Amino acid sequence: MSTLALAVTGSELDKPRAMLAQHIAECAREINSGNFLSILPQGGEMLLRHLFWMVKAAEGTVWILNEEQTHLVPVLNTGPKAALMLASVTQPLTAGCISLSFATGQAFVENRMQEHPKIDRTTDRKLGEITVAMMAAPLRILGQLRGIVSCVILAQQKPERLDASFSEKDLELFTFYVQVFGQLLDCHLVSRTLGL
Repeated sequence: MSTLALAVTGSELDKPRAMLAQHIAECAREINSGNFLSILPQGGEMLLRHLFWMVKAAEGTVWILNEEQTHLVPVLNTGPKAALMLASVTQPLTAGCISLSFATGQAFVENRMQEHPKIDRTTDRKLGEITVAMMAAPLRILGQLRGIVSCVILAQQKPERLDASFSEKDLELFTFYVQVFGQLLDCHLVSRTLGL
């Protein structure tokens, strides 16, 4: 059985490879809430919407680090109040569960949001919602942590769900799909960089 030879070897490629790696690292550092939508590949939003539907979330959000690297800013939201959220909400890196996930670089699920010591109700107050459960996973782009993808169960959604909670299996699926979304972004960005 033969394999496809994808690895390019040879010392003559070391310098271009190093230059490309440096350029890609610079591109990753420049990704922020102001320019994220310009790099979103075709099918990226659909993949996330499907993920939120699979875990029976009321809505999901992509949070991206702002240019000053002080806040996470929602750049994509699938809920009925998306326009209000995108226009009025930011999350300081010093408060809330979303920022905790960003600080640790770890995915989490919380089914008792009312009791969580790091809860920040600012978004709920602005949107007139009550979040009862949340999942969040780090979004790495070109090898760097640039944001968080989250989804929630809201209080008014509870009658539509028997459990009103996310399972560990949901978290596993959610984390996997967020990684796939990150890899889709990576492939799109590398292809654009190389002019493919």
